[in-house]
Amino acid sequence: RPAGEVIGRPTTAFTHPDDWAEQEPLVRAMAAGDRDGYQVRKRYIRPDGRTVWTELSAKAVRGPGGEFLYAVGVSVDVTARHALEDQLRHAQK
Repeated sequence: RPAGEVIGRPTTAFTHPDDWAEQEPLVRAMAAGDRDGYQVRKRYIRPDGRTVWTELSAKAVRGPGGEFLYAVGVSVDVTARHALEDQLRHAQK
């Protein structure tokens, strides 16, 4: 997605609904100041409706008083690796 589509929008707008339950407590803890960041494997929904597996690293950006301002995240597409892992698990059965 172009940066203009992502910046300022909540992560729930792009996150697969089944994955938000795992990520939400991490986001809340980061915003509350209980953690500075987190890493999670999750799915995003692309504009064309396809699902993409990613590994997300998110970090809190805080103001001078330590207050949470926003989060910065980097997602790496691991869809191909995820598919290979599934194939390996299936072959091992």
